Amino acid sequence: MPGWGTALGVDGVKQVAAYVLGFSGVATPEDWRTAGKVRYETMCVACHGADGKGNRALGAPDLTDKVWLYGGEFNRVAESIREGRTGVMPAWGQRLNEDELRVVTAWVLAQAGEKK
Repeated sequence: MPGWGTALGVDGVKQVAAYVLGFSGVATPEDWRTAGKVRYETMCVACHGADGKGNRALGAPDLTDKVWLYGGEFNRVAESIREGRTGVMPAWGQRLNEDELRVVTAWVLAQAGEKK
């Protein structure tokens, strides 16, 4: 997702974040949600859809499922909108030992049905 901070401005980012969090039932200021809906319909709907369900083919996640890859707190969602996200998994080599990395790798491959 590209960063929208320049196009939306500080208030616009807050408003869109408030509207987006509303898809998953998070309470946010109503006036921010109202303004955010207009901005969302202009800038976000093409990828995330009017209902916020996203488009996996475009890499646009479902905003209604309460799964927030980069954190579902208001500030983290606003950061994603403002700065954008490239969808690159961070390195885990400094956090996990070799055995833990192998277990995680095996689990990920199993989820995809891979037999390697």
